[in-house]
Amino acid sequence: DAGTAVLIEYSESEIVSQYNIETESDGFFSIIDPAKGHHLNLQYRKKADFDLIQKYRDKFVITNDNQKKTVFHPYLNGMEVFDFTISVVPKNIKELMDYSNLKESDIDTLCLHQANKQIIQAIGNAVDFPEEKVPYYVFENYGNNTMCSIPATICSVLKEKTQNGSVRILGSGFGNGLTCASCILELDKIKNSGIVEYIAPVDRMTKEEYLEYWLNKMKG
Repeated sequence: DAGTAVLIEYSESEIVSQYNIETESDGFFSIIDPAKGHHLNLQYRKKADFDLIQKYRDKFVITNDNQKKTVFHPYLNGMEVFDFTISVVPKNIKELMDYSNLKESDIDTLCLHQANKQIIQAIGNAVDFPEEKVPYYVFENYGNNTMCSIPATICSVLKEKTQNGSVRILGSGFGNGLTCASCILELDKIKNSGIVEYIAPVDRMTKEEYLEYWLNKMKG
């Protein structure tokens, strides 16, 4: 898990950024929580919904990779997502670079969503970026922390560079939707906090203790 905060301040200087945002909605079923979201909008306070939840929460299936799951678990088709990633994402990046009239040599770092090392390297190769410009430090050290992974890359491998000088990055995120969004940003002497690791306090309540606490509180 991770969280990020970005503060933007006004500047008299003209700073140009470019973006390329795409959604291929017919691939939404490749990454989905089937029984969640507004499609079903299941609510515990409605009796009919509650009965459905009770009925299906214990209906398990054994998946092809031998996992026990219900419709309340996330579903991911790895091959479909990988095919999308290595076909659509490089195309999206190249279109943005062409639009911006920039080459690989004009970009300091390709900051990709840290899905996994294989995908990061595959995209980097597809857009002809050298390995040293396509970091996967965040995935190796923290795993896939979803929408926080590009800011986490900026806060880790680019901390010193972004604080002390001007850095041009090309960021590209992709995933649920299926969606892909790329941007080119100029980061010039920004305040960069780095990655701050959260250590849970030893007296933090367990989930059961937390629920019992609220039961007692509701009783008064």
